[in-house]
Amino acid sequence: MASASGKITLYHYTNKKAIDSIKTDKKLNKSLEKKNKDGKKIGSDTQHGEGVYFTTLTPGTAKEEIAKNNYDGNARNLPNVVKKAIKNGRVDYYIKITFDKNDTKLKECEDTKKYLIAMGRSVWLYEDVIDLTSDKFKYDYEFGETGASQALA
Repeated sequence: MASASGKITLYHYTNKKAIDSIKTDKKLNKSLEKKNKDGKKIGSDTQHGEGVYFTTLTPGTAKEEIAKNNYDGNARNLPNVVKKAIKNGRVDYYIKITFDKNDTKLKECEDTKKYLIAMGRSVWLYEDVIDLTSDKFKYDYEFGETGASQALA
């Protein structure tokens, strides 16, 4: 959520294994484009480019809504993509980071598919690896679990 101070709070949702890795390594690796042997992009994990994906949707939002937002799939397959993301725990945990909106590596993504625009998606991209221990990374962050009343340690 944007504030008058030029800050925005964003959430990166993931599963238990990934959140444990982030806590241990203190690093969020960026999603990388997958290409076939001919160099053609395959899959849709990097629809807006390589980087770490975030949303403004808070942990109080229904898991189904978060999954719809984060795992768009394609129009015909969206219900299956959402079910699979929820079943695999991909929206069970999160890291919340309050960014400076003027950070040149942070961008709000524009959806080009009409059905996604109609859904009112909230997608942000940080165009680099996020090293939580780096002197260059000076943002507040915390870990949590969706549906839990307290943030995780």
